[in-house]
Amino acid sequence: MIGTGNLRLQSSNSSLRLPPLRGSLSESLIPGHRNYIDKNFFLSSVPQPWRPRRCGTGNAITMRDRSKNRRPTQRGRYLSIEGIQAVQALKRAKTRGGQDSVASAIETKVRRLVKFDLMAVLRELQSQGEGLLAFQVFEELRKEHWYKPQLSIYVGIMSVLAKNGLQKKVEQLISYLMMEQLTPDTEGFNLLLETLLEFGFTQKAMDCFRLMKLWDSEPDESTFSILIKGLESHGDMVAAAAVRDEAERKFGGYLVFLEHHLPARFQLRPMAKTTINTSHLLLLLALLTTVAAAEDDDATIARFQEYLRIDTSHPSPDYAAATRFLLEQAESLGLSTKTLEFAPGKPLVLLSWPGLRPSLPSLLLNSHTDVVPAESHKWHHPPFSAFTDSDGKIVSRGSQDMKCVGIQYLEAIRRLKAKGFSPDRSIHLSFVPDEEIGGRDGVGAFVKSNQFLELNVGVVLDEGLASPGEEYRVFYGERSPWWTVIKARGAPGHGARMYDGTAMENLVKSLEVIRRFRTSQFDLVKAGRKAEGEVVSVNMVFLNAGTPSSASRTGFVMNVQPSEAEAGLDIRVPPNADVEALERRIAEEWAPSSRNMTFEFKDKVPVYDMFGKPAITAIDSSNQWWMMLEKALKKANVKLGKPEIFPASTDARYFRQRGIPAFGFSPMANTPILLHDHNEYLNKVEYLKGIAIYESIVKEFATYSESTKDEESRAEL
Repeated sequence: MIGTGNLRLQSSNSSLRLPPLRGSLSESLIPGHRNYIDKNFFLSSVPQPWRPRRCGTGNAITMRDRSKNRRPTQRGRYLSIEGIQAVQALKRAKTRGGQDSVASAIETKVRRLVKFDLMAVLRELQSQGEGLLAFQVFEELRKEHWYKPQLSIYVGIMSVLAKNGLQKKVEQLISYLMMEQLTPDTEGFNLLLETLLEFGFTQKAMDCFRLMKLWDSEPDESTFSILIKGLESHGDMVAAAAVRDEAERKFGGYLVFLEHHLPARFQLRPMAKTTINTSHLLLLLALLTTVAAAEDDDATIARFQEYLRIDTSHPSPDYAAATRFLLEQAESLGLSTKTLEFAPGKPLVLLSWPGLRPSLPSLLLNSHTDVVPAESHKWHHPPFSAFTDSDGKIVSRGSQDMKCVGIQYLEAIRRLKAKGFSPDRSIHLSFVPDEEIGGRDGVGAFVKSNQFLELNVGVVLDEGLASPGEEYRVFYGERSPWWTVIKARGAPGHGARMYDGTAMENLVKSLEVIRRFRTSQFDLVKAGRKAEGEVVSVNMVFLNAGTPSSASRTGFVMNVQPSEAEAGLDIRVPPNADVEALERRIAEEWAPSSRNMTFEFKDKVPVYDMFGKPAITAIDSSNQWWMMLEKALKKANVKLGKPEIFPASTDARYFRQRGIPAFGFSPMANTPILLHDHNEYLNKVEYLKGIAIYESIVKEFATYSESTKDEESRAEL
């Protein structure tokens, strides 16, 4: 008797013709004839107990070779034999040998599975409550070329991990989700939010709520209902209130859908009746205040992390996602917005907080949205995951340079608005593109536009540098880049010949002269006689010589001395340098025509402003803006170091060249300088301190008093 679902073939003296069975099954079960069942068998719809029967030689039944054309039943819904073996091997390895054995089982049993078997194994491990094993299988699944992220998969793994108390793995799973390329899926996100809140991951739920909007999954009534009720059930009233405000703006008026039934897991437990005296009440209020402050800090950090997770690295920065995020923040703060484009695909986001006296020169808070590329394999954590370690270090590209500053501006304004502060002068925030590649299509074009002139900018704040010590650093000028190429020419010849005046010989002589000059400048810094920003730096960034050859193992013809050789130099010139003397040095010593050499400036930024003066901002009592900055930093209990010339270049130079005071300041003390480095990070404690410092600065600059009226004369000029 051969079972086929509820239908069975059973021995009988009668014969009947059946409809053809599907595919190879009919050919396997009934050899020699596709549609006819021998008279010794008939079809019965009544299940019969199985009994062994001796078949005659003419009625032999054979099974197909399972090693050929193997496939799981019903597209991975049920486990195949290979899937069952993989699950058993993983569980045995976990019980007997630990992680090494599990890794071996994954290598030998899991990685050989086809797509639907792999999915079936993942679901089976989830159903058996094997959270850690399911997580490891999921990591393998993500490596497959066919993998596409599905929120339902994340929810299933997240649930079993949380039930097993594996909170760190849940957080790691969320970090994977943050890096996925998602498609709009409101229902999927609703299920994700509900799962996170069920297990108490309130902050992660808020992170995923922002991620939901980032990927154009429009929150609906269910979304807000799940969030508000879930957050309130866990006592996170601050976050719940923020979500409720957003829902009221979206749907208008009273939120009727919140009256619907609340799931039991989100219901508040009834409080026992008790008597609270005054001292207990004061203690409770103090505790609630502390908790609310901690929760507010968590939300602040979460917004910073959300910005960091947007990959705006060159050569393909995601400016569109950054713009959406910034406009969303502006809406939550009630700031007016403009999006300008001076080059296609390179938006400049301009936010404004109008002052009570708009005729006063305004304050401009400038930051750039782009970051330099990151070599992912050289980082301890994915460079755009915004991973926070146990020491509070937020590891991400842009954490120092300079997404931190841009969000600190916004958070300072958030605090000032919450305290009811109203600025006298208008405050503008510019989030600009392309600073890391020169800024010409960003601030360079912005300062020449009518939109910029209409802002009536009196002073600009821009980026600075971290400080390894306790003193904060402020910059009042910067070195100008002179990107230079020196080229040597000479007679070509056989690689074995020795003769004077070859191109390589001429170039090497110049490089030795340049090296000695560089050493003399660096010695001044090492001796403490000058700061890095006060000397002329020169660094070789490329060499180009040789005769290319695809046939050679080196890529060059090895027995020919080339007729040309060139080197690229990154020269940085401080505003107080003797530029004429430096140009003579380049022409006479570094690339002398007597040695058949030439030079060309590929980029030469002037060290003087449009009025012919050094492009620096005054740092004495003649500059009221400097006096206000010092006062604000003193109020914030900041220990300020000696003002410096920025050793590299920032967008601030475009403002200084137009005679507008600009200060470079990034509030990061006790922090190693890691901009453009691997594993760039900023500790969240320093980040939160920086917000308080900017709050003091913005408040001081935006408040007008008679003692600062002298600045009006400069504005009129």
